Amino acid sequence: MSTLLALAEGGTQTAAARPRTETLSGSSLDAYLTMVSRDLTGRSPTPAVRSSWTRQLAGGMSRDRLTDLVSRNDFAADLQVRSAYAQVLTRPPTSDWSTIWQARLRANTPVSTLVLELFASDELYRRVGATPTAIVDHLYQAILGRPPDTARRADVVRLLAAGYPRIRVVEHLWRSTEGAGRRVERLYASLVGRSPTATWRARWTTMLTKVDDRVLAAALAASGEYVRRAPGRAGSLYLADQPLRVGTAGLAYVTSLRASGGTPPYRFSVTGLPAGLALQGSALTGTPQGPGSTFVSVTAQDAAGRVTARQVALSITAPLPQRVALFDPAGPVDTAVLTHDGSDSYQFTRTDRTLTVSAPPGNRGSLLRTVIVPRNAPSIGSAESCATWTSATSGGVQQGAALQVRAGVDGRIRALTVTKNITWQSYWAFNFHTFDTARSIPFVGFGQIVLSRAFLDADNVAHLPWGMCARVRSGYLEFKAWPTAQAEPAWGDPLHGARIRIPAGWDTAGRAGWYIGHLHPGETTRYDAMTTWQLDGPAPPTAPLPAPGNEPAPVPEVVAADPPEPAPAGQAAG
Repeated sequence: MSTLLALAEGGTQTAAARPRTETLSGSSLDAYLTMVSRDLTGRSPTPAVRSSWTRQLAGGMSRDRLTDLVSRNDFAADLQVRSAYAQVLTRPPTSDWSTIWQARLRANTPVSTLVLELFASDELYRRVGATPTAIVDHLYQAILGRPPDTARRADVVRLLAAGYPRIRVVEHLWRSTEGAGRRVERLYASLVGRSPTATWRARWTTMLTKVDDRVLAAALAASGEYVRRAPGRAGSLYLADQPLRVGTAGLAYVTSLRASGGTPPYRFSVTGLPAGLALQGSALTGTPQGPGSTFVSVTAQDAAGRVTARQVALSITAPLPQRVALFDPAGPVDTAVLTHDGSDSYQFTRTDRTLTVSAPPGNRGSLLRTVIVPRNAPSIGSAESCATWTSATSGGVQQGAALQVRAGVDGRIRALTVTKNITWQSYWAFNFHTFDTARSIPFVGFGQIVLSRAFLDADNVAHLPWGMCARVRSGYLEFKAWPTAQAEPAWGDPLHGARIRIPAGWDTAGRAGWYIGHLHPGETTRYDAMTTWQLDGPAPPTAPLPAPGNEPAPVPEVVAADPPEPAPAGQAAG
């Protein structure tokens, strides 16, 4: 895994990180951009990313600015989170904690905060022996690369036994001159292939006692020395530092192994595979027997006999719950308005599992939001809704899913929704809301997930069609989305989705369906492959609902016990 453990407070520069703008071109530029991407994000750049970076450098952006931006993008954050878990807990992060920490890094939390909390976690404490002496010995070895001296061990053990917080011991070691100096040595060796001079070691050691390792990593990746080494490194045999595709226990699995550089063709070997999976040529195939996350060792050999190996994460999620189909493609659907916009309306045209929604040219605004549900579907507590968003007149059309939809006799509508973000054209984010038409402001957000790594390639958003599924289960609203040019991802794949705890009072029975909003006059959108399911058991008997305009009897509000919050730092690592 990468040695880049930290994400820094942005903007720090030193004499070793002054802007470098000397011209690079041709193969030298290609090699440089390849290595920046590999070292800082764990993957080779796509053609679109390479083109974007080339344009930015040609437009006058300094290499320092470029590497600073790259080291803070979502791919870099993912690598940093995975690296921290691998180096501290020797396992991949769970999907939930991967999502949580990437959101925190996006909000400028230093990844050193993650590293410190993992070192101070109860999980690590138990794993190394669950005694003050065992954790002190482990922390010294892991952070400083040596055992503590006898007197110092006794002092720290006595403090911990008296209740002194482990996180304070970790912070002291991590931010010490000795700890920071060791990280400086590792970053120099990794990125420029040598030890730092005494002068620069001292300067960077002082820096890293105050800021994150990313500052140094970005500075080294912008240096002339790094540029000169790039051509010799970029052609080497390479395996990306990326997890393998997430699988589901009990479902067929297949994913291809890929290498680059060296001399094709490549031969692969893999050790540590979960039960049920095997390597066939360059593909992992089979049916995984049970859930779990682990590291597997992948080795690639090229035609010239060169070999490279990497530990990569492989996660298998729990088996799918029992599902009973609810949506009758031949049956009627009901629509309801969540937010009105004057007298505007939509026109709905459906054939089987295809729905086309249009805003008449006579509409005057674009704030109308609606839900669509199968008319004869039962009101249930655990359900799933899926569809393919096939086309839309513009990116500003807001597609989504609706769950726990309830209608009262007074016309009050309540629902949970997951919708494509349209603010600032950041279409790769998805927003979670509660809707209650009886509130003065009907919608209240309770979360957002950002899927830029699945939908954004440089500045290019993936074209429709997109697949999506949302489900309510065990107190959570879970969502996944993917460009349909790719295979449908597993639930629990953090590249394509996440789950967020449902607010108190909202985890109750309702109907599952779909959402559509923000069509401008004359705009249209189309959904295909519309399906809904009852989860975790047979569906209750259905009863026809009144015709549109006559609302069904309200479903009693059931305030469910809140699911447990994610464990705080120091209690469980996730």
